[in-house]
Amino acid sequence: PRVTISDNTSEVFCVRLSPDGKFLAAGCGDGGIRVFNVSNGKIAYTLEGGSNIALPTTAIRFRPVTASTRTKNVFLAANAAGSVQHWHMTSGKCLHSFEDEGNQVYALDYNEEGTKFVTAGKDTAVRIYDEATKSNIVTMRGGIGYSVKTTPGHSNRIFSAKYTNDENVVISGGWDNTIQIWDIRAGHAVRSIYG
Repeated sequence: PRVTISDNTSEVFCVRLSPDGKFLAAGCGDGGIRVFNVSNGKIAYTLEGGSNIALPTTAIRFRPVTASTRTKNVFLAANAAGSVQHWHMTSGKCLHSFEDEGNQVYALDYNEEGTKFVTAGKDTAVRIYDEATKSNIVTMRGGIGYSVKTTPGHSNRIFSAKYTNDENVVISGGWDNTIQIWDIRAGHAVRSIYG
């Protein structure tokens, strides 16, 4: 059946379905996140206040539901102010938030187990975090601090980041018309695809 999503007062920058397919989270231009009930299109939850700056929410990813996941209905959200937030959808609470100062975060993703997540954005770096401690494991760049001839990497904003089936490999795409393949063990991009 066709359902019209309604009652949204702001532009939508990104969307993501919940793992059970019952909710659609929309990241909005005013910094808020509206969660819609997929069956009727009505707003089920409105999440606001995780950041002091009301810049667009640019990326949302639900944490995978695994046997080790204690809290359900948790997702990551990032915004153009460089904030990365852990939200609990049903309570509407921001569980954790940190700022990546001087950066705008446009992309994030979880590994399959939900034990790590990746962020990327304006500063062309790919950062890997531990989900339990929220600490940065590695920050990967290419061409800066490495030989541009031997280490690929982005030269402009990153708009997409995705974990592969191998938890040590992340793929990113950017405004520089490249796709980069990053190996966490190496600490940098290991291959570029241009065009």
